[in-house]
Amino acid sequence: MENRFSYSDFENDLDSGKKKIIQSLRENGYAIIENFLSEERTIAMKEELTTLTNRLPIGRNDFEGYKTKRIYALFAKTRSFDDLAIHPLLLEVIEEILGMHQVLLSSPVGIEVGPGEVEQLAHRDDGSKLATFVCTIIL
Repeated sequence: MENRFSYSDFENDLDSGKKKIIQSLRENGYAIIENFLSEERTIAMKEELTTLTNRLPIGRNDFEGYKTKRIYALFAKTRSFDDLAIHPLLLEVIEEILGMHQVLLSSPVGIEVGPGEVEQLAHRDDGSKLATFVCTIIL
C-alpha cells in the first residue's frame, strides 16, 4: 500500500483521498500528504512562525533542546493556523480512525529546531487514557 500522497491528486475529491489515507494509516501506521498547503500559504505560515519565535528564548532543557524554540498554545497567539484545526479532510480522517465524531484538539505547538540541535527520538506523550491521533504539519 502506498503511504505517500499528493493533495493535488484528490483536492477536488476529498472522499477518495480520505479512503486512501485511512487505508495507509491502518496498514502502515502513517500517511504522508505532500502539497497539503500551497507554496504561498506555506511561506505565509513560516513568516508568522518566525515573527512569533523571534520573541522567544531558546530551549531550556535536554528534552526541549537547547537550540530549539517552542511556541506552546499556538492558537492562542495567532489566528493564522485556525483553519487547519477544522480542515475537512483532516477531521474526517481523525474521526474515522478514532471512531469518534467529537474530537478534542490539544497541544498545538510550533517548533523551530535550531542548527546543531541534538535529535529527539520520535515519541508520544504518555499518560493519556484517551484514544490519540497525531497530526504533524511540516512547513
